Amino acid sequence: MPTTSERKSIAKELLEDAYPEATRGNVEPLQKYFHEDYISHTGRHSHHEHGLDALKHEAQEWGKLGSDLVIKVTHELAEGNMVMAMWTAEITATGEHHNKRTGALQPHNKQLKVGGVCVYKITNGKIAEEWRYENIVESMVDAGMMTLSPA
Repeated sequence: MPTTSERKSIAKELLEDAYPEATRGNVEPLQKYFHEDYISHTGRHSHHEHGLDALKHEAQEWGKLGSDLVIKVTHELAEGNMVMAMWTAEITATGEHHNKRTGALQPHNKQLKVGGVCVYKITNGKIAEEWRYENIVESMVDAGMMTLSPA
């Protein structure tokens, strides 16, 4: 079983290195960090996509938004086989993007700043399950990329 420090490193390396690299088209490094049949509890993936393939597809979709994604892990906590990572991300919206929650977004050439939290269950040195929250909708409203209709 990896040490607490090693589990934190898995989360930090994934977020700061492998995921941004995947958005630029190189999705293979994700295999180092995730089990093939990992479970995402985020609700982002369609019922037709599961596991690592769904995550690769998600990264490719974010890559359509922009190619300069930078993620910085700001805090990490670990207990047992669970790791929580708080992060901030910045990307310039230069391309079209489609998201289940936000719909289709057109290029705006605006800097998008997003904050989030990921919780990972790590087994045998790889991520088996993930829970994630990010303030993507609020960030897009703040950047003027979308508006919310009153209820």
